[in-house]
Amino acid sequence: MKNRSKGKINFLVYLNQLKDERYESHSNYHNWHAAQKQLEAYCNHKIITFDEVSIFCLWF
Repeated sequence: MKNRSKGKINFLVYLNQLKDERYESHSNYHNWHAAQKQLEAYCNHKIITFDEVSIFCLWF
């Protein structure tokens, strides 16, 4: 059985955690930060889950 609990995690919070792990490399960190800001603006700062990201990716 597939673990569905991961799909309920807030994607933007997870992305922020990944970004923070890259702080020691400033250029890499700034790339992640810029991507995060673009995604937040696109999502209108709403809570977006992994399930919703997966559905969005299916459109492409």
